[in-house]
Amino acid sequence: MPSAACAALGAIVLAAAAGCGRSTSSIEGMVTYRGEPVPNGMVAVFASTGRVVTGRIIAGRFAARDVPVGEAVVTVECDKPPAKPPKPPPGKDILPTDRGFAEMPELTAPPADAGVAIPTRYASRATSPLRIKLVGGSQRFDITLEE
Repeated sequence: MPSAACAALGAIVLAAAAGCGRSTSSIEGMVTYRGEPVPNGMVAVFASTGRVVTGRIIAGRFAARDVPVGEAVVTVECDKPPAKPPKPPPGKDILPTDRGFAEMPELTAPPADAGVAIPTRYASRATSPLRIKLVGGSQRFDITLEE
């Protein structure tokens, strides 16, 4: 009986030890395109388990937490710059005010950090060349996007 109890206790200890390994990982890094940080967007990590974990890109930096360990495909999507509204034809007044119509104010270009257009292959799980092998704990994963 004591040997059966020891065997049972040993099995419990082994099962508990097996559960102690980390089953998730955290990654963080920089996303650059043409040598410059990507101003904003989204990174998605497609784990081999089927789970998808995302992280925002802010000023080139991103982080994704609780990603299952193992092989993963990474995609990147960037926020697009806002479209510049069309200008009215010369000499036309189009903005109403309480005193009639006023001239349309001069439109300015979107801010430089509003977004960037990257190659579309990075946005799809099927075509993204970005791969990572995740292990338990934290990892650095810098992403350099190429033409």
